[in-house]
Amino acid sequence: MANEGFFHRLRDGGTFRVVTGYDLYVSLLMTVLLFSTVGRSITTYKLDIFIKNATSLSGSLTAVIITGTAILVSLTDSDFLVLLKREDIYSNLMSTFEYTTILSIFVSVFGIVLQAYEYSYAEVYLFIFSFIYLIFAVSSLVSKIVSFGEKKGDVALINKLRKETEKLQQSDFDNQIDETQVNKEKESEPENNTQ
Repeated sequence: MANEGFFHRLRDGGTFRVVTGYDLYVSLLMTVLLFSTVGRSITTYKLDIFIKNATSLSGSLTAVIITGTAILVSLTDSDFLVLLKREDIYSNLMSTFEYTTILSIFVSVFGIVLQAYEYSYAEVYLFIFSFIYLIFAVSSLVSKIVSFGEKKGDVALINKLRKETEKLQQSDFDNQIDETQVNKEKESEPENNTQ
């Protein structure tokens, strides 16, 4: 439905994916490992540089994701969209795009806030976790796009084969009609000769 919002889609299936996805747990594990090995020994200067670069990258990813969504939707033919909607793949793909975009915007805003105010190490590690999680979410999105492309290629191949089959069937039908007409003409020739 066009009037369904992000939270509706998240409630209908996205929450399960978010909570059970490997990317959440790997991001959490990497953040805990980073905290346990580095702790508070990172200088504020290095944290500032990391936050600034991660915020810039998050903003860039937002633009790339939105552009990718627009390209994907505009280049997809209507027959393929119908197939994807029927199989509930389209909604899943668009939800992933939307979730990743919102996550990217969140990380960008979080980074901007950290740059504007003094921050604690807990806030920094929460930002690091969010950024790592964003990177995994983008990699998951790329995997879905590749899968989408493979499905589109399969459908295009099936359509091409179907058209070729229809042409061959039409050609066979036309040949049968021609043979039938030739046979009728041959049968009528001896009758004409005997008279």
